[in-house]
Amino acid sequence: MAAFNEAVAPVDLPPPADAALSVRDGEFALCLVARDESGDTVSVTLGVRHRRLAMTGGTVPDAAVTVRVGREDAVSFMAGAWAPTTALAAGRAQIRGDLPVLRATGDALEALQPHLAGLKAVTEYPGSGP
Repeated sequence: MAAFNEAVAPVDLPPPADAALSVRDGEFALCLVARDESGDTVSVTLGVRHRRLAMTGGTVPDAAVTVRVGREDAVSFMAGAWAPTTALAAGRAQIRGDLPVLRATGDALEALQPHLAGLKAVTEYPGSGP
């Protein structure tokens, strides 16, 4: 998380494309809960404030949306490449809360991908094997 936050800290995000009230002011939070095959979970919160995104461990009570997925979908989500419609249709995701926040967080992660390239090269995910 520290490396992620360091990589994205200097980046100003574009204003949200969605005109929904929940994202219009540019400050919102999403909780991502990922589970592995054994049922263990890891939770992170992605918060946007002052056009900057930061990740914290765990959940926060004021997150506008919670996304529950498996490990592979969580990795795809963080890569800005997750397809929520496909994951929902396949029964791989549960989404509760404000959908414009989900969309705005995905857009923010997609915009940050060029700044995360170095981090991707050295990141290993538990259970991914050699």
